[in-house]
Amino acid sequence: MRTRSLLAVGAALGMVVTLATSAAAAPPPCPGFVQKGPNHYRLVADSTCDLGVLPSGTTVDLAGRTLTSPGSGGSGTVVGGSDVTLARGHLRANSIYWAGERGRLDRVDVTSVVAGAATGAFLTAGAPGMVVTRSHFHDLPGTAVDFYHAGQGRVSDSRFTRNGIAVAIQKRDGFVVERSTFVGNQTGVFLRNEDGAGANDVAVADNVFKASSGAGIRVVLRKSYFQSAARGLDDVQLLRNRLIDNGGPGIDVTVECSTEEAECTLGQSSITVTGNALRRNGFAPSAGLGDDGISARTLVGGPGAAPGTAGLSVVTVTGNRSDRNAERGYDVAGVTDGGGNTARRNADPQPCLGVVCP
Repeated sequence: MRTRSLLAVGAALGMVVTLATSAAAAPPPCPGFVQKGPNHYRLVADSTCDLGVLPSGTTVDLAGRTLTSPGSGGSGTVVGGSDVTLARGHLRANSIYWAGERGRLDRVDVTSVVAGAATGAFLTAGAPGMVVTRSHFHDLPGTAVDFYHAGQGRVSDSRFTRNGIAVAIQKRDGFVVERSTFVGNQTGVFLRNEDGAGANDVAVADNVFKASSGAGIRVVLRKSYFQSAARGLDDVQLLRNRLIDNGGPGIDVTVECSTEEAECTLGQSSITVTGNALRRNGFAPSAGLGDDGISARTLVGGPGAAPGTAGLSVVTVTGNRSDRNAERGYDVAGVTDGGGNTARRNADPQPCLGVVCP
């Protein structure tokens, strides 16, 4: 009896081992992936794979290799899993809609499958918590990273070269863009409260913006009776950035009001421009942009309106240095002068309009 019991137990254990082995032998989600731990993979060869198959909690060490995710039917790739991380390699796609929360790219070189083909938004954050660190986005004629649908995003210690708009923040709240380098883009960072609300609680700090064809940082604040009490571009801080050799101004701010100046004072907005260094900007400005270190204007009734100053008092300009720009160091009549701004060797003999320079 005892012998039969032991044999039965042994058979049961054998079945458990067989089942466990079978489960462990489940194939990785993509070719070239080798499992290093639960939901942790390493790429051992270049691979073409739809990122949409990666489950929540997946980390992929690209190990210096290239992962191509072209999507299907020209619709691009959708990443549905939360807490998906790609690190240490190259990523190629037609476009990516990152629908899962807390997505992460770390030390990834990113561009389109066909060079220069991505004319729309390339990486769109569709859920909160998208983080880009130590990565390089390049040669994307549209928008490289688009924060429109979701907030709480961060870009740090990264590079953006030869893109249309490098980083766009348009509607949601809670973003940091820091310690990154922007070279040869049309616009480095674009801030706009789309539909008259949002793009609040934003810090753009300690970055370098160089050789943009337009502005290094462009801010568009929309005011409207329809959002008369809404926060729009509120608690926005542009801090300690270096803006050099941009075709347009280093920093360009436009307040847009639909029909009359009274709209320009509606809602809650606060934009702080502090401690930035601006040099040799504005020598090839695009239409509608200034040619100064910092330019600011109000347009009532649309882009073709004569520039004014209504509503610009929500912008505070403090402690910036603006040298050798194509026109003025500061063309910012109507802003709030926080003091401490300086200007040297700008083309206009009156380099500080709207702030007092020593």
